[in-house]
Amino acid sequence: MEKRRWSIKFQLLGIFLISVVLLIALSLFSSYKFSDMGNRVEKVQSYSIPEAFQIREAFAQLQRARIDRLKYTQYNDPQYENTYRIEIAEVIKLLTAYRKAATNDAAQIAADQTLANVIHFRDYSDKIIIAQKAGDRPEMAKQIKFMVKTSEDLDKDFDNLFAVQDGIIKEQTTYIDASVKSQNSFALIANIGVLLLVIGLIFWYSNHMSRRLNHLKEALSNIAHFDLSTADITSTLNDEIGDMNQEIVLMKNNLKKMVTTLQLSTDTLSSSSQELNATVEEYTASVSIVASTVDEIAAGANENSHSIDDISGTLTQINAGSEEMNTQALEVSANTNNAVNEAQKGMELLGKVVSQNKNVSTA
Repeated sequence: MEKRRWSIKFQLLGIFLISVVLLIALSLFSSYKFSDMGNRVEKVQSYSIPEAFQIREAFAQLQRARIDRLKYTQYNDPQYENTYRIEIAEVIKLLTAYRKAATNDAAQIAADQTLANVIHFRDYSDKIIIAQKAGDRPEMAKQIKFMVKTSEDLDKDFDNLFAVQDGIIKEQTTYIDASVKSQNSFALIANIGVLLLVIGLIFWYSNHMSRRLNHLKEALSNIAHFDLSTADITSTLNDEIGDMNQEIVLMKNNLKKMVTTLQLSTDTLSSSSQELNATVEEYTASVSIVASTVDEIAAGANENSHSIDDISGTLTQINAGSEEMNTQALEVSANTNNAVNEAQKGMELLGKVVSQNKNVSTA
């Protein structure tokens, strides 16, 4: 099964996308944290701080209501009574609104307690005003005694309510401060972590590419030194370097075939040379026979007729040997030409290999 194609361009693009995804994830998480802190700050600004002012305004209204009620008791002026009733109603309104908006259990309990005592204070004040209008001094003294106790309780209730509200604000501001510090620490650690991860990924990829290129370099170096006995490099990825590896393996196999062909041609040429030497020796022997025969002709004319027959047979043998030697010489010449052509092709292919090695080394 053919491996899936992963070109170097897509490999680099993949590393870039991984880095971008990590940075986006870090940005989204940081945005979420900052959004949560923003909600907390908005809650403090829109709820806790206004409520703190609200209960302080209620306490200030209560103090003014106390003063106006005392003025009415002292001066018996209906204007102070009306002002007192408006102010005490405003106190109840502010505390009721605070109670409805409160989400903290302690704040709700404190608000209920304070609101109940304000209502008691209003009821005792109304009874004092009624007794004053009726001229009932004993009843006034009785209700004033109850009102003083309720007024003292109100002071404690408001102090408790202030403490609860201040605690809520302090808790939220402390949480915001801790969140800001935690977010800053996390952002620093996360940025360093992502940076190290990206650097590690790039280092791993570059080291992986360096090893693959070194393997190619070693393979080309072996071919340049005519060492074709090394094992073929196995392609781990189907990319441009894998293509180069396949071409190098193909070139090495072709060189092996060429060397084998040259060896066979050399063996054939050696065998033909041996046959040619044997033929030459036979021809030399035939020439020696001819020379001996000529000597015999010169030595005895009496035996001329017989010698002529011997010469004729010898010449026939020489002629046959010459034809055989000529045939073998032609065969040797043809084999020699083939060997020379194969050697020239081998040298041309070796020249191309050396040229490719130089181009790869230069790249």
